[in-house]
Amino acid sequence: MIRTQVQFPDELYQRLKRLAKERELSLAEVLRRGAEYMLNVYPPVGETAEAWRLPEARDLGGHDPCADPDWREKLHMAPVKTLRVAEKKSKWPDRKRRT
Repeated sequence: MIRTQVQFPDELYQRLKRLAKERELSLAEVLRRGAEYMLNVYPPVGETAEAWRLPEARDLGGHDPCADPDWREKLHMAPVKTLRVAEKKSKWPDRKRRT
């Protein structure tokens, strides 16, 4: 095991000491666990860029509305009634207030 020296701002040091006491751990154990957590959460930078790639596009079938170069214009020129989203009807009937 390697021994090292670390400097902390006073407030951070006090918070770490309090955490160690609450969890009944040594300060060294709290710091080791923190370092292990950081290494698990943040993989090495070089591996991240090569490991993840954009997934292949799937064929969703049907007509591609964006295939037409004028699709934006046609969308804005479409009648308003075709663009409205159907409102959900409540399963509860409207109740009138009793006076």
